[in-house]
Amino acid sequence: MNNNITICVADYALAADFFLRISSCDAERKYVFVNTLLSSHLKVKKRHESYLVTKLTNPKDGINSLPDNRLRETALGILSREKSLRLASSLYIKIVNIIEKYKKSRVTIMTWNGDNIIGAVMRELKKEYKDISLIFFELSNLKGKLLVDNMGVNASSSVYASLDKIDEMPPVDPDIHQKWVKEFYESKENPGSIPQAVKGKEINIRHIIDFIYTNTVGYKLYTNNAILNRIKGKKNNVVKFDNEKNLPERFIFFPMQVSTDTQIVLNSDVDNVGVLKYLVDQEALPIVTKPHPAELNFDYIYKIKNENKDKIFITNTNTYELIKKSEKVYTINSTVGMEAMLYDKNVSFMGRSIYSKMNNEQLKKFIHLYLIDIDFFDCRNNISKNVIDKIYSRA
Repeated sequence: MNNNITICVADYALAADFFLRISSCDAERKYVFVNTLLSSHLKVKKRHESYLVTKLTNPKDGINSLPDNRLRETALGILSREKSLRLASSLYIKIVNIIEKYKKSRVTIMTWNGDNIIGAVMRELKKEYKDISLIFFELSNLKGKLLVDNMGVNASSSVYASLDKIDEMPPVDPDIHQKWVKEFYESKENPGSIPQAVKGKEINIRHIIDFIYTNTVGYKLYTNNAILNRIKGKKNNVVKFDNEKNLPERFIFFPMQVSTDTQIVLNSDVDNVGVLKYLVDQEALPIVTKPHPAELNFDYIYKIKNENKDKIFITNTNTYELIKKSEKVYTINSTVGMEAMLYDKNVSFMGRSIYSKMNNEQLKKFIHLYLIDIDFFDCRNNISKNVIDKIYSRA
């Protein structure tokens, strides 16, 4: 029997696919999956031991309480506290059963994001089983690089808690960094489609299967609009952008984030509208804002736009150009703030951003040494043993 067991907990299809990709490149560990979606379960069980979480499970023991904050599902009103606790208990029991089944093995549990019920369950399990390891993944929004951490991601990460591990890393070769920045600038001049924006609008049979499943015997862990807007074909091209020629010469740039992103819901005390109202009150210069390409519904912006027609401008202009031309950049906790730091712009983070505490040297180390080189969206490329070893070293 393999003495290294990894339990992959996936609450959306791309996460399950990503963990499948890791498992296919790793001969040193046995992978067991826990899925909240029927389509992922059906796909995974062809290759691995897989368990499906359903409402039909009646957990008698499990978790008695959940943290009051840092839960995406309750913050967005997707699940009530009662249903959240029921789901958490079901997850807890399933994972405990797997741990007990392989109790002579070294167990690692991994998931995506972790600022949710799954993350809360994993942290509770760590209290009970101190020898297990936890790994959390998140997109860095830098092409081909992921954040991998043992405490969580974004404001829950060990890096946000302390930059000591970044400071302990060796200096980054200036030539390597300059080459990377040059290529980064070039990619921003001709960005093409953002992968997560494209994936966010795709609709296929898996979405239909999961929509039916989660609205019957499964747990729905997304907002109602997330799938309905895909089915209806609602797209960002209905946005009424200001003519680029009418944009002011001097302006404050505010790149908006997806309204249901955990970065806003959990890691900020203000949302997109809150920042716009703050800028209207505090800044003399006009504000140029750009909706996030993956946003499915941002009708909420028009009210404040109409109230401030001469102060707020909505654009779809290249983000790179907007950063370059802006006098200052405000962001909640978007990686656009990090990009602006690379351009030596004055940046204000309105939320709890992982970048807000970093100086230029720490940012270099974070990009080149802490982030892990995997392209989440490119399923054609295998993940090397060195990269897999680096992932598990974070646990």
